[in-house]
Amino acid sequence: MTHGQKEEILFEESKEFLELIDQCKKQNSDALERFFELYSIDIYNFPIKVFQFSEEEAGDFFLFAFERLRDGKRFKTFRGESSFKTWFYSVLRNLVMDWIRANKKSKVLQFYHYGSLTDVENEIFDELKSEDQIELNQIKNLFYQTIDSLDEESRIIFKLVYIFYLNLDERDIQILKDKYHKSGYEIFKFVLETKEYLVNKNLKLNQKKERLYRLYLNLVKLKEKEKELKRFSQSPFLEELQNKINQKTINRNKMIQHQNPETIVIKTPFDKIGTFLGISAPTVSSIYRKALKKIKNSQELKKIFTE
Repeated sequence: MTHGQKEEILFEESKEFLELIDQCKKQNSDALERFFELYSIDIYNFPIKVFQFSEEEAGDFFLFAFERLRDGKRFKTFRGESSFKTWFYSVLRNLVMDWIRANKKSKVLQFYHYGSLTDVENEIFDELKSEDQIELNQIKNLFYQTIDSLDEESRIIFKLVYIFYLNLDERDIQILKDKYHKSGYEIFKFVLETKEYLVNKNLKLNQKKERLYRLYLNLVKLKEKEKELKRFSQSPFLEELQNKINQKTINRNKMIQHQNPETIVIKTPFDKIGTFLGISAPTVSSIYRKALKKIKNSQELKKIFTE
């Protein structure tokens, strides 16, 4: 968390800010004007960051959101049960959905994919066969082509499992509508909520990685101190330092043991996909593994990756 983010959180927890929101609930025009001064950039940037809106679309959305927020009525739903920013982003998300329905546009195709496709490639294949330079775009395009060559059912399931990294295209959307009887809104809502769930999951994973890394750095520093103290055999601090090293080593090993290797790549749970499509989790698992096998058996990818 940056210094600026900490200051922002402290401000949103301050009496001054809570009084501002209280006045917005009461539809005080000065308070609402002050609020828009503070959060106009957040409103504008939200659909760009989350939905990859163009600047022109973000501008249209900003006016749409302004019209629906300026009367202050929506502020009455903020009760302080979550942070203000969490509540506000939820409001903006719902407004984006309203804007899309009003404009009859499907932004599902342009969802931002948070992860790198390379992570998925690395999970499926061990490593590049040759150390020769291979264009990353070439590998990416080949991987996409292989996914696109899957049968409809396998491709949909595979993309939904890795929706953190991949996007649905128009063909996928149409299949979900025709075969699984999902409306554009239902698809949009599922993809949005799933990506939000996976972003939070990835955040927690990164926090664990950071803690492990900090423990590792602390151990390195302590061991350096240990080497220095060992020069003085009678040092009264040596035993205390060694106890610290042992304890931190135990803590680090426990964290590593509890680190599930499968969480390195962020996947959508099979039961979540099953509930959305109206099929069982074992069926989703079976189709996914079938798709995975076909990708692994791709002759073109085998030329690049080891099995």
